[in-house]
Amino acid sequence: PVIKVCPPDTLQFPTQAGECYAEINLDPWLLDHGIGAVQAVVECSPFDIYVEYLPAIPGTTQPLEDGEYIDLGIVEEANGTYTLPLIQEGIVWVRYRFEDACGNASPLTGSGSDDTGSCYFEVQVVDTLAPTAICEGFTKVYLDATGHIEVMAETFDDHSFDVCGEVVDFEVRRLDGTCLAHGDDAFYDESVHFCCADLGDTLKVMLKVYDDTGRYSECEAQVCVAEDSASYTWDCPEDVTISCDENYLTYDYSTASFSTTGSCDNTMVIDTTFDDSNLDICGQGIVTRTLTVLLPGGDSLTC
Repeated sequence: PVIKVCPPDTLQFPTQAGECYAEINLDPWLLDHGIGAVQAVVECSPFDIYVEYLPAIPGTTQPLEDGEYIDLGIVEEANGTYTLPLIQEGIVWVRYRFEDACGNASPLTGSGSDDTGSCYFEVQVVDTLAPTAICEGFTKVYLDATGHIEVMAETFDDHSFDVCGEVVDFEVRRLDGTCLAHGDDAFYDESVHFCCADLGDTLKVMLKVYDDTGRYSECEAQVCVAEDSASYTWDCPEDVTISCDENYLTYDYSTASFSTTGSCDNTMVIDTTFDDSNLDICGQGIVTRTLTVLLPGGDSLTC
């Protein structure tokens, strides 16, 4: 009978791009790529090889005996290699049986006894692709009563997926500065923080998406920070009458009173304008003075 040195106990094949299966091509005679080749053979006459397989049962040991091994769907290629049917991600057990010119073959033993004349090994179909990370294009978050908010990484996810497995974890980091006492937000973690200093800005975060093999991909999201249920009011000064010899541009007007119910005080007067189109040639008439305040989020109030 044939004396041989079998292939390694485990071979790995990557899944095809965008799919959860692999085409397994074995080269027992070392005629092409050499994957699954018998390492050494001692035989004085021609012999044949029979390539068979058995879908693995998770949590069990590959049986070294006759039974359910089949050659259904296996194709012997023109180059002497053997192609198995498309195999889904997981494990398939493979057996090589040999028969020499005298009819001496690997014994097909009964259940419970070892078949030492055959080669047994397993083929693992491995998902080598990272998940596809998909971010929300724009996320609006609201500060709490203290002027802060912690936002979990998955908040920025928009149905990320993995073709052959599951998305199991998310991490996030800020890309354009951090809040005081949260400098670590520049590095990946389960959440990021926002504060009053972020009001009104369009900020960027990077989301990292992990699958169940530990592979990951990233995507970028935009964030707008607002105050929850904040309101803004101000009391305009009363109208005033000034004499013609006073300069309305430099007159000491009463201060406008501005107030907010929010937790952040980020407002500022950004513009003061005068409309003197209603003055006559003698400088008498009405001048309209307008104050404009920029509010968090980009809105404004005028007085």
